[in-house]
Amino acid sequence: MGGNKMEEAYKFGCGRYIQEAGALLRVGEEAKRFGKKALILAGPTAWKVSEEKIVRGMKDAGVNHVLHIYGGYPSKRQIDENATQFKSEGCDLIIGVGGGRMMDLAKASADACACPVINVPTIAATCAAYAPLSVIYTDEGRDPEYWWFEKEVDAIVVDETIMAHQPARYLAAGSLDAIAKFVEVHHNRGAFTPTSVPVDVYAAYHSAATTYELLNLFTEQACADVAEGKLTEAVHTVVFCNIALTGIISSMTRGRGQAALGHSFYNGLKTCFFDETHGYKHGELVGTGLLVQTAFDKNDELRSAVMSLLKKSKLPVTFAELGITDKEKGVRKLADYMENYDGIKDIPEGKKRLIGALETL
Repeated sequence: MGGNKMEEAYKFGCGRYIQEAGALLRVGEEAKRFGKKALILAGPTAWKVSEEKIVRGMKDAGVNHVLHIYGGYPSKRQIDENATQFKSEGCDLIIGVGGGRMMDLAKASADACACPVINVPTIAATCAAYAPLSVIYTDEGRDPEYWWFEKEVDAIVVDETIMAHQPARYLAAGSLDAIAKFVEVHHNRGAFTPTSVPVDVYAAYHSAATTYELLNLFTEQACADVAEGKLTEAVHTVVFCNIALTGIISSMTRGRGQAALGHSFYNGLKTCFFDETHGYKHGELVGTGLLVQTAFDKNDELRSAVMSLLKKSKLPVTFAELGITDKEKGVRKLADYMENYDGIKDIPEGKKRLIGALETL
């Protein structure tokens, strides 16, 4: 079963990736590659918009299914329940349909069942459909922990018709989560040359730089397009960046970006200020964390770019905007929470620099 120890093996993503309009009809044919009876784990909203085409495709492919609708957090209790249902119903693969939480739940449940998993994301707010790890919470959504898996996702099916009708806020959050990879790969590093960093970091850096460039060019237009339900080249590009390219980068770094400041800031908020930040998406809080990351690294150019995107997206850039009215308390509690992350504790005066970075919010 997935565990807290980071994997040493590289897992470069998914066995098969499909992104096109009407792709939901292909879920059945993909499922047929891996089994005869699927346990479908779906979010309630996601299933409403995808049921008709997925069920039709499954029927055409001759693959049976059992449906489990779930709207909560991926938790150990829910993973165990899914594994019990999987066994009792005689299933041989799992299909996840929904947002990032459902993608993480499907991966973790498939790992517990030692079976193939197909992810069908209905929003592009994270790369969770792709990355070979899951964020697992309590049933209430607290205390996030990361589980790394021994194998990658077997297939991902992205229906662009569905993607073109997602809330613009989700797409913007996904872009911020994707941009985090570019910001976090800079953490505590100097120049990036073929001889100054390991080859995997060098390759991840240039892939992240490409993603960063594309998202800066297309995110604003793509968000405007999905607000009107339009499927455009901008939407196609941003969805591909948010899910596939970012997933590849995460895989290339073996998920180690999850321990950088942007993501550790998110973890700290979810642990120390859960009620205040409960209404924000993962990528939105990571985006605010990137302001801390870039301040810590004294990267004014990147900080300015992140600040601009956050403000354009009307996302929080201060403690007060996060709902944390006592800034001193916010700085103190987050600094205490984050100081033991590798990117802080291994740096001279790391906590002092962290406090200074947090005070910029």
